[in-house]
Amino acid sequence: MGVKSVEKTVDGADQFSAPISPTYGHGGHTLNISIAGSSGWVAEIHIQRRFDSGSWKTIDYFNTDFEGRISDDEEGVQYRIGCPAGKYTSGDIDTRLSK
Repeated sequence: MGVKSVEKTVDGADQFSAPISPTYGHGGHTLNISIAGSSGWVAEIHIQRRFDSGSWKTIDYFNTDFEGRISDDEEGVQYRIGCPAGKYTSGDIDTRLSK
C-alpha cells in the first residue's frame, strides 16, 4: 500500500525525512506539508523533489511554521522535507509530509 507519511524532527543541519511519493486524488497528486518548531527556531526547512533516483532539488523553503499542500502531476516523483547543510541555527522543528 505504500508509505502514508514521513516525519523528521530537525535539530541540526543536513537532516531529512525518508522519501515519499504523492498519491493521486481529487485535484491531482498531492502531499500535505506540516512544519512546527519550538518558539524562536532559526533554520530553513526545505521541500526537495527528485525524479526516479536523480538528484534532490529544492523546490521551496520555509523559515517559519507552515501548513500547506504540494500538487504535482508527474509520475514517479519523490519528495522529502528537512534542513540542508549550513541552514540550521537553533531549535527543534517537527516536519511532516503526508498523503
